[in-house]
Amino acid sequence: MINIVDKKCCCGCGACAEVCPTQAISMSVDCEGFRYPVTDVSTCISCGKCERQCPFITPQAAEAHRPEGLLLADNDDCQRATASSGGAFALLASNVIDAGGIVFGAAFDSNWGVHHIGVESIADLSRLKGSKYVESNLGDSYAKVAEAVAAGRRVMFVGTPCQVAGLRRAIGKPHPYLLLVDVACHGIPSSKVWGHSLKEFCDKESISPNDITAINFRDKVKGWKNYHFTVTHRSGNYSTREFPYILGFAHDLYLRPSCHACRIKEVGSYADITLADAWGIEHTTSNARFLDDKGVSFVMVHTDAGRDAMAGVKTATVESIDTEEMLQYNRSIVTSAPHTAERERFFALLAQGGSVAHCVAKAHRVSLKQRLERLLTPLLLRLGIKGFTKKWRRK
Repeated sequence: MINIVDKKCCCGCGACAEVCPTQAISMSVDCEGFRYPVTDVSTCISCGKCERQCPFITPQAAEAHRPEGLLLADNDDCQRATASSGGAFALLASNVIDAGGIVFGAAFDSNWGVHHIGVESIADLSRLKGSKYVESNLGDSYAKVAEAVAAGRRVMFVGTPCQVAGLRRAIGKPHPYLLLVDVACHGIPSSKVWGHSLKEFCDKESISPNDITAINFRDKVKGWKNYHFTVTHRSGNYSTREFPYILGFAHDLYLRPSCHACRIKEVGSYADITLADAWGIEHTTSNARFLDDKGVSFVMVHTDAGRDAMAGVKTATVESIDTEEMLQYNRSIVTSAPHTAERERFFALLAQGGSVAHCVAKAHRVSLKQRLERLLTPLLLRLGIKGFTKKWRRK
């Protein structure tokens, strides 16, 4: 029977609830805003299936291999502009939909929360595009994936490494119609904190959430490397690098406890393909197509199914790259987020009624050097001076 004592031992994937033969397990949101399994002991038959299929309680080491590394940029710059990185997700997903398949991924709901949905048309694919730094409610997506592949349909499921691991464990062995894609994960931030932050924004702007027409966590309005958080509403646009919610997320103030000890990253990816940003690209290639600050995807191919899927991508510039070299610049793919006392401080302040902006500022004190760096970096970039503040930071 699932009984979560240490919350670092649960990633919230929901595999336990999916495989329970008596539906004794439900997912419930805790005081920090994260989902955890709750077992109804009156209907539990103590079969142990939930624990055996849990990727955290009973992790299974991935097959030892060296994943193939690729750099990718969509040849259509309009499509690339709307992607978080180089557009790999949309290209893979379009091929699945064109073949009559269905793509599952994270989408905003009517209240700007995030949950997984399945889409079957290119027009609807835009709902799944773009990074969403909020824990996604998986709902019944695992069951819908299983139903679709059982019916002989191609399915692409995209999620965090733990969500992909949960689906793989719930379904069992790899399925020929199922393509699993995980994304580079810095960590899963609290949906509760996101809800508070969005409300504070709306109150400040004197608007209703219903007035918001779009939210972009990775807007390239100032370039891929200098991405902004943008809210579009009926009264205008709000775009900044300094949105409190994003700052707190970047400093690990409200990640899920398991993100500080991720067992998925310890054993290796359950996915066929991993998608990430190609940070450090300026050190690894001379291809001008990849150096235009419009976004480049770093793709790690783990399986034959992943290779077949990438072979079907025809309208992109693709270049092989050494995986280990790229991982130097994107360590969050393989390492857990550090845990500090700042996390406890943040949630203590939030429980006292503080705003997200206030709690972030108090929990993570920014040094004078860091404040100067934030002020100088945009100016230096406009002047064509790159890398100066990074060198300064290392001194």
